[in-house]
Amino acid sequence: MTLDRRDFLKLLGGSLLLAGCRTGPLPLPTPAPAARLEPTATLTPTAAALPATLEPNAPTPTQTAPVPPTHTPEPAPSATPVALATRISPNGAFYVQTYSGEPGIQAAGWSLVVDGLVDRPRTLRLSDVKALPAATLMRTLECIGNPVGGSQIGNTNWKGALFTALVEQVGLKPNATWVVMYGDDQYFTSVPLARMLNANTLLAYEMGGEALPRGHGFPVRMLIPGVYGQKQPKWLTRIEFTDGEKIGTWEEKGWSRAATIFANGIVESPKENQALNGQVFVVKGVAFAGESGVAKVEVSTDRGKTFQTAQIQRGPSNFVWTMWAYPWLLPASGKYTLVVRVTDGNGNMQTKVGSVLADTFPDGAKDMHAVTVDVKNV
Repeated sequence: MTLDRRDFLKLLGGSLLLAGCRTGPLPLPTPAPAARLEPTATLTPTAAALPATLEPNAPTPTQTAPVPPTHTPEPAPSATPVALATRISPNGAFYVQTYSGEPGIQAAGWSLVVDGLVDRPRTLRLSDVKALPAATLMRTLECIGNPVGGSQIGNTNWKGALFTALVEQVGLKPNATWVVMYGDDQYFTSVPLARMLNANTLLAYEMGGEALPRGHGFPVRMLIPGVYGQKQPKWLTRIEFTDGEKIGTWEEKGWSRAATIFANGIVESPKENQALNGQVFVVKGVAFAGESGVAKVEVSTDRGKTFQTAQIQRGPSNFVWTMWAYPWLLPASGKYTLVVRVTDGNGNMQTKVGSVLADTFPDGAKDMHAVTVDVKNV
């Protein structure tokens, strides 16, 4: 592929701006403990993919009676539902994003200042945070710079103090409407208070059943539902309540000030240019859509000309990614482009197939993920 100067600068600029997002292979499936799984949908394969119906006893124009078959035909392959389970990403495989390096915070010397428009400003130690009412929640986290089909997304169980419990402890002034959060890596951002006043907002200090790893914000990071990781600072050192927005570190560079998650999907299997053969191949992947959740996942085997509904398995909440699968009755040999399309709970549907130059700036990737495969059936 030849890139002109404008496309090259666009691709280079986006890469430099998000150099902190480190990609890695998506983790292998691991069943999630205690995930609430919903019934799966039964698939109806595309008519084009189904084999011709065999009718050995059908009369021909020259026959007056059916002729008994000389053999019994083999049954056609069936696209049976696939067993799916919500996947947990191991800590070591979870993507890592940094702004200015990893701080060397020690638990003994760490503190969290809570001030601004509050009645009772406080400075909390780690033991104080852990003494607040807590919850353990499964949550999917995604980087706003995650490209179409990228690996800067993961899902795990997090434990932390309820943000609402902290608010109750310090008390808020009537004009407090924004929350500004500061990290020890010189990073800060702000989020409307109304978005954070719910039981899903945590001051997280455990990840995957372990103490929060250093690369993920040790000893405490913020977790806020419905927004990209840009709005969820790590290595948290200060929370300030204000009466207005403060334009944060990435926002000053032009990135989204809302950073709400768009519906997106990933084809995890098959991989780009993979050779396929046989009767049935199960196309698999994940989908994510933020607060409204995933309503539907569809798969195309003809680069978006037609779509068929995929089987889906939602997680315990809308804030957890959805697993999907589509048993594909393999057609004749040739090149085929598979596309995944996601519709969120508000009816917002992806509309365009992504490309190598699909831009994530400034709001995150919106395009559909596609992979091209080579079917080799004799």
